[in-house]
Order: sequence, then structure tokens, then C-alpha cells
Amino acid sequence: MADEGVRRLVTTRLILSAFAMMACTCTAAMCATPSHYLGLKKKLHGISGVTAAQLQANPLDFANKVVDLQGTVVGQTGISNDLMLILSSADGSSLIINHVKSSESAILTQAGDAPVRVLAKVIVNSGSNQPELDDIALAVEAGVSRLEQTKKLQKSELEREARLRKQILQQTQQPSRGAVHRFDMGISGNALAQLQFYSAALDSRTRPLFAPYFQFISTRNSRLDDQTVGKITYYLLKYSELYAVDPRLVVAMIIAESDFDPQSTSSTGAAGLGQLMPGTGKMLGLSNPYDIEQNLDGSIRYLKTRLEKFANAAAPDGGMTDEQIKLCMAAYNAGVSAVIKYGGVPPFHETQTYVRRVLSYYHQLCSNG
Repeated sequence: MADEGVRRLVTTRLILSAFAMMACTCTAAMCATPSHYLGLKKKLHGISGVTAAQLQANPLDFANKVVDLQGTVVGQTGISNDLMLILSSADGSSLIINHVKSSESAILTQAGDAPVRVLAKVIVNSGSNQPELDDIALAVEAGVSRLEQTKKLQKSELEREARLRKQILQQTQQPSRGAVHRFDMGISGNALAQLQFYSAALDSRTRPLFAPYFQFISTRNSRLDDQTVGKITYYLLKYSELYAVDPRLVVAMIIAESDFDPQSTSSTGAAGLGQLMPGTGKMLGLSNPYDIEQNLDGSIRYLKTRLEKFANAAAPDGGMTDEQIKLCMAAYNAGVSAVIKYGGVPPFHETQTYVRRVLSYYHQLCSNG
């Protein structure tokens, strides 16, 4: 019955204003964009999901509030900035939207028979059981919905990033075996002070190694400050543990590559501690090959793949053999394809010298415990 009354009222207004109707036009700048529509909705605390049936049944619940309505325009009349629309919702009930701006007629033309979104203020007059709805903004439903979905995805991504940051913080505060905790800044001080700083992020296997490795790296490259030595020592031990690579082999490789100079750059563009080529660094996901953590992560991870490639040369118990190390380091230096092509260490002077150096350093480190 309420719908029939609405339709009779609209029919009367259509007759009375038939000669006064006019075609309205507007520029794109004058019409409500999805962004503008959602901005107003947020600013005015617009209520979503309200149906015509809810408004008609309990108008006082929405008095002087702003509602976000969805429906199809099935009729319109009026002049200038006082257009009136009949909005039909999905459940078949209808509402009248008053005082629609003539500048929004282009949106109605654009929408055609497609649904629209209307932001309207609910006015409840005394003695009336029907709410009046004053237009605030009008937009095409499809555009608003797309923008809402985009914003929802963006919010979800921000929440995901926040959760990841929280997890990293919790890991740093509560270390667990195998976790690599981030230290953007280290500290100054000797091996004992450094060990106290990193101790919480080291487990029972790596903690005893920290001081001797710190001393060795510091002695090997005396130009490094304590803070840098501490970060190299920590990330070297933790990523070696994470990827199950003998840290002594990692040390031998880095001596041969850069002698522990994080800023080292070769004539061919190889960068950082592990001298990763730009293409290799990109493949490994590095954004800054001179960053100590990123470079050690990438270099040790890359070294692990070379060891696995020649696992057939490992000892029966899975331990490394000299042959496996030779093939691994030759592949690290010259590429796997070159090792396969020549059936062993390629006949390149640079590669052969490099392999001998790494193996020699590794044996020295093993003999020292």
C-alpha cells in the first residue's frame, strides 16, 4: 500500500510539472565521482545497507541521519535544482528522493537502467509516517562498488603488512631457532659487547661461534668498524644456519670474493660481500646488494643452490667433499652451464684460481676448528 501511495503522488507531480520539465546537462567536473561520493559518505557517516522497507517501517530510527541507498531510477520529474526521483530497490519497494540537483542528470543518463547509489538525509516530519529523503550525492553504482572493492583490498594489504611488522617485532623480542632477526643498526664495542647485543637472537649452536668469528673478520679486514663487523658476523651465522651451509665455507667464499668489504664492486659490476652480479641479485630479490643482510642472505642462498646442484659429489653421509666444493664454487663463479659443459672446473684462469683460493681458505678454517 505504501508503494501505491508513492506512485500516485509521483503521477500527480508528473502531470502538474509536465510543461516545466527540461533536459539538464552538466560537465564531468560537476558530477559526483565515486571518490567524491565515498568521501562524502565517510564525512557524513552514511549508513550502508538500508532498505526502503526498513525506512518505511521505522523512520524515526533514521531521523536526521544520512543513508547510502542503492536502486534503479524508475521515474523522475521536476525543474532546475528540484528534481524528484523514484528509486526502486532490489526487493521491489520504492522511495522518493527529493531536491536532486539538475547537475546530476548526466549521471542518470550515464546509468540508464543500471543501479545508482544515492546519499540522502532522512527527514521525518511530525504527523507523518513516511520519511522524506533529501538528496546529497548521486553516483553510478558500478563505479562506486569498484572503488569500494579497491579500498577494501588496499585496507587488507595494509593490515597484512601491519601483521607482518608485528610478527617481525615479536620474533626479535622472542627469538626462536632458525629465525633471522633484523638489526637495522648494530652497536660499537668489542666481541663481548657485541655478543651480549646479539645473544638473544642466537641459539645454542651459533652463540659460541659469534666471538671467534667476530675476531677473525675484524682481524681479516681491519678497516671495518665494530658495528659493521658485528652485523656481518650475526647475519653470516644466522643465514648459514637457516640454509644449512657450513659457515666456514661461507667465510672462505667471502674472503675470496670481497675480503669482507660490504661496498666492494668488481669491474664487471659484481657487488657486495658475496660479489653478486646485478642479474643474480635481481633474481634473488635483492633491492640493495650493498646491504649486509640482503647480500649475505642472497649469497648464502645462492651458494646453497650450487651445493645442491652437485650433491652427487657429496660424501655418502651427506657431508661435503673437496670435489663438491670445487664444482660448487666453479658454478658460483662461472655458472652451472660452464661446469656442465666442461665436465668439471672450467679451463678459465680466473675460475681455477678462485676455486683453489676458496678451497685453501676452507681447509685452513677447518684446521683451526
